Amino acid sequence: MGGELRYMEERPVDDPREPAKGIEQAKDLLRSFETRAKRRRRPLYGIGVSFPGAVDPRTGDCLLWAESGWKRFPLARSLMEAMDIPVLLEEDVRAEALGEFWFGEGQGVDSLVLLKLARGVGAGVVLEQRPYRGVNGLAGEVGHITVDPYGDRCSCGRVGCLETKVSVPAVLRKARELLKKNPDSPLAREELSLESIYRAAREGEKVAREVLEQLVAFTKVALEIVVHAYDPDIIVLSGAVVEAEGADILLNNVQLGDFPVEVRVDVRVSSFGKHRGIIGAAASVLHRLIVDPQAIEG
Repeated sequence: MGGELRYMEERPVDDPREPAKGIEQAKDLLRSFETRAKRRRRPLYGIGVSFPGAVDPRTGDCLLWAESGWKRFPLARSLMEAMDIPVLLEEDVRAEALGEFWFGEGQGVDSLVLLKLARGVGAGVVLEQRPYRGVNGLAGEVGHITVDPYGDRCSCGRVGCLETKVSVPAVLRKARELLKKNPDSPLAREELSLESIYRAAREGEKVAREVLEQLVAFTKVALEIVVHAYDPDIIVLSGAVVEAEGADILLNNVQLGDFPVEVRVDVRVSSFGKHRGIIGAAASVLHRLIVDPQAIEG
């Protein structure tokens, strides 16, 4: 119950655009886990699924997974056909927030927000020891708050979303735009990545410093949005933007600004790395067993 990863198995999905095929492969994996648990005489209390799309945690349905073309699909119910134990579905960033709450940086607090800066931008919110989703399930969708009404168009169709400033694609896009104007930059001779940008910024390279300056400014905006919206005890940062090699040059320059009242909030970086989704899925089961058992009973 300490959040240690005891066993992991990875299998490729033949075609993620076909829900039925993916589910059959997942069922096979679950049966493998069940066999292993029985052999070791360890009970299974539930299956947690950390899902990279919109979900209905009450029904266990996938509502939308735009990247793979999934629309409404009874994901949890389909998986339960393979095993006679509850399957609990949670959006990935909310699951990861629960992982931090139970096993990570958020142990011992009542409220935290996990702010993930990766290919996309989003937040998982835990308030008063419970995940907060909002009336329409939009709580934590901070990546689609407009921060620059004259900025780039976002993947959601809107203009100037926070995601167009602090996601991995946004950082790389900004660097490419500047390199077109500065073709003699030393950065132009490297394979462009977060790591190469952070390294060049540390060395004082002009383009990298400008990219970093914008990233620092809008990461600060992201943190201030979280503080004003949720006022948590702790903000846990995760994702490639803050975990890539050399990201300390970003983190050391991000300082929360002045607020109308004194604000006490601790900002930390997740230590779970690539296993955060697995730990979050397990935490979602534990949370509902202990804090919200009616969600399983129903």
